Amino acid sequence: MTQAPDSRVLPQYLDARKMANQGCDLGGIVPLNKLERLNSALVRDDGVVNVDLSFTTDERAHRVVDGQISATVYVQCQRCLGELEQSVHSDVHLALVAGEAQAQALPKDLDPWTVVDASADLYHLIEEEILLALPMVAYHQTQCVEPELYSSKHEGSEQEEPVRNPFSVLEQLKGSPE
Repeated sequence: MTQAPDSRVLPQYLDARKMANQGCDLGGIVPLNKLERLNSALVRDDGVVNVDLSFTTDERAHRVVDGQISATVYVQCQRCLGELEQSVHSDVHLALVAGEAQAQALPKDLDPWTVVDASADLYHLIEEEILLALPMVAYHQTQCVEPELYSSKHEGSEQEEPVRNPFSVLEQLKGSPE
């Protein structure tokens, strides 16, 4: 098997089918600033994504990509709107497919990675996996906003206005007693 050093920046495009046929391992980093769609969800784009992937062919003759993708990213806390460091990790278990028909024929334990021509966009795959691993709502585990800033009622306002009946005018027009 071919082994890539872990400290090098990975190429954006590669021949994934050829790598699976040869049984290649791919390890390295991708700078966060190269992942444009992911950066729109982040506060800062500094840092790297650590990638460790194995390209193989399984016993069912599927070209498979297995491995892990992880990064430390900075997102916006939804409570205080400050910066929040978030560790994200994704276990990758994909099959290379050429189209929708092959994707639908895959077993349930494999997700499809559509690779139409010889050049597959590795950065797109990494970006998708990190976006899926991000939490839907990110917030600090500790209390970052004072509770009185987001309470819905002031304790001093015990007196409420009486509720007006929107049909009281109709009652008066009708002339019936209350």
